[in-house]
Amino acid sequence: MASHRDQHYLAQSYLRGFADRKRKDAIWQYRKSTDVIRLKGISNVAKRRYLYSTQDQSGRFDHFTEHVLGQVEAQFPTIVKKAMASIRARNLNNQPTGFTDQDRTLLFQYIFLQCLRIPDVMDWFRAYVTEHHPRRTELDDREVHNLMVEALRYTHDDNISNAIQSLRTKGISIECPPAGSRASVFTCDKPVLMHDPDGSAGLARATTVVLFPLSRRVFLRLAGRRPASRDHSHELKVHHDRAIINDFNRSVIQNATEEVYASDPLALRQLLCDMGCNPVIKKPAIPDPRGIDVVS
Repeated sequence: MASHRDQHYLAQSYLRGFADRKRKDAIWQYRKSTDVIRLKGISNVAKRRYLYSTQDQSGRFDHFTEHVLGQVEAQFPTIVKKAMASIRARNLNNQPTGFTDQDRTLLFQYIFLQCLRIPDVMDWFRAYVTEHHPRRTELDDREVHNLMVEALRYTHDDNISNAIQSLRTKGISIECPPAGSRASVFTCDKPVLMHDPDGSAGLARATTVVLFPLSRRVFLRLAGRRPASRDHSHELKVHHDRAIINDFNRSVIQNATEEVYASDPLALRQLLCDMGCNPVIKKPAIPDPRGIDVVS
């Protein structure tokens, strides 16, 4: 049971795409509440205890939902590899590789689930149930949490397929800095960014623009309508103007609930200073056997 105690709301396989340039199992974490940037082991960030496990009256845990989420996450590296292959093909003046229908389905499933499984939504649901459930005065924390997990399980089984059908009509742009640039993309504890010029909410609305950081070198833009082509092609945009990447990272920071993650602490600090913050970079305090330190 102990192996299921700490459950990640951002998969470790996802966070490795934003790892420190020298140490692939560590990432730079910025916490808004402390205004501190520090190097942390990826296994020690973006997690909460028994976040997706239900608990019965005897205290026994059921980890089914965590297993289901793990199955979705296990397919995610396929999308990253396909995106990077397109960038490499572009750099070699070859035809970028298109996303297949299966790739698109995996991508939309991952993005949709990521909107639902973050602690921000979990906390909102807890407050909502406490306010609106007819037995709210009798519900303890365990019961509220179990209701949220059951809702997440139901959504995975049923509503996701409906949302994916709507999202599949959107076009996908793979956007990145030019080859050799040190510009890097950030992510956060609320990584799906949504903007609707009409001011309405909704991931699958026709006018909603969805932005998602894929790795420190790539972010995705889902907008407009999917091109009517047989090769399932997508658009590849290389941004030579670093300001575009900075604007995206600024949106990531503003969208974050509490934590931002990056591979480059100096770039992260500079952007935060430009936004009126004055974060401190904590130097590593615990020696690593391989000669690299990590803050505990």
